[in-house]
Amino acid sequence: MAEGITPSRPALTPEQVAGLRVAFAEEVTARLGPLRDAASELSDTGDVSAARVVMAHAHTLASSAVILGEELAALHARRCAQTLQPYLDDGVDPVPADAARAAAAEAATLGVLLGPWLLGTAARAD
Repeated sequence: MAEGITPSRPALTPEQVAGLRVAFAEEVTARLGPLRDAASELSDTGDVSAARVVMAHAHTLASSAVILGEELAALHARRCAQTLQPYLDDGVDPVPADAARAAAAEAATLGVLLGPWLLGTAARAD
């Protein structure tokens, strides 16, 4: 190692990482059910209030997922939110059926990808 350079250390201790994993598992548990319910309503009706709920949960889960290495889940959560954003910005009600179904499909994929967090298995992983 070059003189004057200190070796890098992990940004977080194992205990801190474990705490983040537990917090994310709790977040998934709290948000995934309401996300699924709202996505189902959105797909069925195009209801803009359901779209707002879907977008809020998807956005929050995307931000948290990426921190814990769940890049694929974060990608689908972002796609879900991005699909809805134009209609929420423009006040379109109802959300067009194709966009509503696409966002609901992304939410369903997100649910599958985050399923291990509901079971607690991912929260305990190294």
